Amino acid sequence: NLDVMRAYYPKEWLPAGESENELWTPEKIVRAQTYGMHGDWYTEQRTIGEWIRASQRHQSLATKWMTDAWRRRADYVVSTAVHLLIDAWPSG
Repeated sequence: NLDVMRAYYPKEWLPAGESENELWTPEKIVRAQTYGMHGDWYTEQRTIGEWIRASQRHQSLATKWMTDAWRRRADYVVSTAVHLLIDAWPSG
């Protein structure tokens, strides 16, 4: 969520201006995996708003897949989804 990022992230991690439409990539976020690994899951985005929406869509889908897997094979699947959701944002 952009409001959370603006409230808690260091300023150097965020776009210089206030516009959600300014060109930006998450590569400035120290140790974040989003920029380096996004290509495995979704196309590169252009603005902070687009990155947030793509990341949230991906997290929602990953949560759905893992929830469905737990329901089908709770005896087999271990706690992987939490790991997938915590690594990308905010930093490492």
